Amino acid sequence: MGDHSARWGLHLYWDGDPAQISATIEAWRQFGVEPTVWGPAAITELLREGWGTATASVFERIRIPACRSDIARTVLLHKVDLLQLDYTNMG
Repeated sequence: MGDHSARWGLHLYWDGDPAQISATIEAWRQFGVEPTVWGPAAITELLREGWGTATASVFERIRIPACRSDIARTVLLHKVDLLQLDYTNMG
C-alpha cells in the first residue's frame, strides 16, 4: 500500500501559480486542515518511482490540464491511499 504517514490530510494537485489557489488553501486552513499541494515535478517523480521512466515521460508531454490532473489524482490515490471527493465550492 501507499505511504500512510500522509494519509489523513487534504491533497491537491495544482499545475500553475500557487498564488492562484491561495484563497482555497486559506479556506481549508480555517477548518484546521493543512493541505498538501502536489505539482507536476512531484507527480513525475512518483510516476518514475512506481511506473518507470517511460510513463513519467508521457506525463511530462501531456499539455491538456484535465488529463494531467486525472493522472495526478490516480497516482495520488494509489500512492497515498486517498479517498477522492469532488466539490464545486466551499461556501
